[in-house]
Amino acid sequence: MKKESAKKGRKFFKAYFILAIIFALVGLLDSFISLGYSHVPILWQIFTGLFALAILVLSVIALVIFTKNKFKKITLVIPIYYLAVTILSFLVGVVFGFVLVSQGRPIGELSIPSIFIPLGIIASLFELIFSTYIFLKFK
Repeated sequence: MKKESAKKGRKFFKAYFILAIIFALVGLLDSFISLGYSHVPILWQIFTGLFALAILVLSVIALVIFTKNKFKKITLVIPIYYLAVTILSFLVGVVFGFVLVSQGRPIGELSIPSIFIPLGIIASLFELIFSTYIFLKFK
């Protein structure tokens, strides 16, 4: 039974890091789209938001599976990173929203502050490089 659990853990590991690599590529694309548009298309926002939510849920599951199967601690970096970034992004977004609304600016007309675009590119590059490294190292 334990071998079967470990085998499922390895399959999940591969799937998770493939999705993490795809998510990083989508993040890069999202940052470049944000450079070209003052308002990003709503369908793209929905897609990226749902993908981010899926990665968040999978990151929680990954932490449990990777820990249960005693994978190397370095494999926990990306799931922990996604959880930390999601929580931080939510808090920054709430504070940013409150500040702008308190200034009388409608939320629907807000655009992404320009500082977040290079940060998004850097974050996506980190995710891409590190996830690829982990995936290839622990195949």
